[in-house]
Amino acid sequence: MKNIVKVNLLFIALVSLMSFGCKPNQFTDYSTMVNKFSELEDILPNMVATAEKDTVYNFPFTLNEAPIVDMKISVQKIAGTATEGEDFDILTPLVVVKAFTKTGVISIGIKTDDVIDSPESFTIQVGSEFDANVKVFKNIDVTISEDYIGSDLDITFNWGDFSVETDLGTIPVGLNFDIDIYVLDDEGNDTEDYSAASPSNPEHITYTVPDDEGTYYFAANLWANVFTANGVFLDDLVPITMDFHRDGVLGSFSKTQADEDAFNLSSLDLANDGDATLVDLAKLVVGTDNFMVYNPDGSSLVNARRKNPARNHQSQKPVPSKAFVR
Repeated sequence: MKNIVKVNLLFIALVSLMSFGCKPNQFTDYSTMVNKFSELEDILPNMVATAEKDTVYNFPFTLNEAPIVDMKISVQKIAGTATEGEDFDILTPLVVVKAFTKTGVISIGIKTDDVIDSPESFTIQVGSEFDANVKVFKNIDVTISEDYIGSDLDITFNWGDFSVETDLGTIPVGLNFDIDIYVLDDEGNDTEDYSAASPSNPEHITYTVPDDEGTYYFAANLWANVFTANGVFLDDLVPITMDFHRDGVLGSFSKTQADEDAFNLSSLDLANDGDATLVDLAKLVVGTDNFMVYNPDGSSLVNARRKNPARNHQSQKPVPSKAFVR
């Protein structure tokens, strides 16, 4: 009889402990079965419109229930004219929602290429019938508009890679030059834009399309160096590399002067002696939605138009009207 009473008392204590020891709702909002489908709260977009510009889109999502095991959700292209790997990348082909959590992030990257395209589109499917304990719950349609071209044209003039082989080894001569880039107008007059005439290497200047529409000539002047006074390296050619960069399609290229166009210390240093002679680099024409660059002889160096290029225009080399004073 005592044993029965002890068992009953033990059972009552156990039930009481379970009743008062567990918090209400402690296990709510969790999937109670491994094969129960968690559903997506409707916060992912149905459609995305974007320009063809290097961009990453992150789409966070929340499940209505937190799974009790890690949930793996596939993300894949199922339709569309855009090419994965060329026009876009799925940065998260497999999203893992950790057990007892609800959130995840889907990421896709839009890519810029060098091909002028008409608008393209693709559809990504979030979730698949082959994913464990998750059903297909979302498609996202992405449209890539006609090619993106940024408004800013950045030009960098660089001569720092120039070096000379001597008996003492390779000497980085270019780093010891203070070369200034002068901007002339269509008549060859100084525009007094000295943003690319600093003591630094490289020099940099920016134009904005179409705000800075017009014609510009670039010419180089050697302001100072450590070699002229000692009479060394006077005949070594120093080619200047010009990097034209504009975000988007067909907006960037690099040009290094050919030997016949490059300067040496003897020729370029004349400007510091009161001579108005400068070394011509390039002619730039900024239009309403394009820019065009010509060699000093007037031949076309690049045609970076948005659509069909126009015929090249011929030009004369600029003749500076006066010596420049820093």
